[in-house]
Amino acid sequence: MTEEDTPCPLCEGTKNIYKRTLQYGSRLLACSTCSLQFVHPFPPLGKNFYDQDYYRSWGVDGNKLPDHVKQLKEANMNEHVKSIQKYFQSGSILEVGSAMGSFLKMACEKGFDVTGLDLSHQACELAQTEAPKAKVLQGTLETVDIEAESFDVIFLSDLVEHIIRPAHFWKELTKLLKNKGIFYITTPDPEHWSCYMAGNSWIHFKEEHLIFYPQNAIKWVCTRYGLTLVDFSHIKKYTNLCYIAAQAKQFGPKSLDKGFSSLNNLLYKKWTECLFPLPLGEARFVLLKADRD
Repeated sequence: MTEEDTPCPLCEGTKNIYKRTLQYGSRLLACSTCSLQFVHPFPPLGKNFYDQDYYRSWGVDGNKLPDHVKQLKEANMNEHVKSIQKYFQSGSILEVGSAMGSFLKMACEKGFDVTGLDLSHQACELAQTEAPKAKVLQGTLETVDIEAESFDVIFLSDLVEHIIRPAHFWKELTKLLKNKGIFYITTPDPEHWSCYMAGNSWIHFKEEHLIFYPQNAIKWVCTRYGLTLVDFSHIKKYTNLCYIAAQAKQFGPKSLDKGFSSLNNLLYKKWTECLFPLPLGEARFVLLKADRD
């Protein structure tokens, strides 16, 4: 079914295909021009949504991250740093949405010059503690002062699906990347098999996930902003049962909350905190910024 008069937040096209109605009431639409999938209307999250309560599902106690969560976050971020080293062995990295500093810590340990940017005051405080050599900024691209063409790598992990103004975001962010620098992106892929199997219970259909990038949408971004897609692959994440149960409890859906909570309560704690790789429907994109002949 085609829906018109709802502007795409990326390309402003108004011809969209209805995909589904999500459990919290918004419709998921796919733009016929750029292939972006986006929810309409955007749910009202509130200006403090990404503050302390957002990290409750991580098990944060004050300003301390539980050891089992810290271990899984660092395991995942270490894999990303190793992938980045295929392109750069050293240099400057900006992480937008740096959360509590797991990537900053891993990248600093590998010798990169790292800057983190995040909305949450609590997250920035913990990130600075975890990665004292990093520069940690609280705010947004609009509120902080960053010099153009400052970074070899811009790292965006589980971030772009949250951005309410993606056209402006890509325009401003591309200015900060050096020529021959890369965007390294991980984000839910709505064309992953897990989405088709789970339907409305897909783990990534959270209220704060506003837009989704299938591969063709990323290709549109590349064409529009002078980038080249140099890598696309699906990834697995290290996780544990305890963390999955906490995420399901806070974000739902209720069917997953009940199932994972019951299983988590039945097993020994050390078993629920064991790490294992799991395909959760996320993709990795590496985009190169380079002058084109």
